[in-house]
Amino acid sequence: MIHNLETSILILQAVMTMTFYGGMDMRHEVARITTPDLIKILQENASSPTISDLTMSILTHTVARVYMDSKCIFQQFDTIKIRLIIEAVLANQTGASALSWA
Repeated sequence: MIHNLETSILILQAVMTMTFYGGMDMRHEVARITTPDLIKILQENASSPTISDLTMSILTHTVARVYMDSKCIFQQFDTIKIRLIIEAVLANQTGASALSWA
């Protein structure tokens, strides 16, 4: 369902809301389970600002929080490839804004 354009925005909005209001355990699980799919969605829908914004919000609420959590055990998150996330986010930015923080 997440790869269907008609339902992906609704699903991404729901996941974004859960990751925004949810606790750390839930954010860790979403980061661990969904990061590869979110990167793929971000890469495939670069022309959709809505999907890009929602996907980057979810990544911010999950992956960024995982890496900021001092109690995080990074070995549990071998599916999170931070380099791929950075590349996908930079590819989604306009040239000037991507270079401003790279």
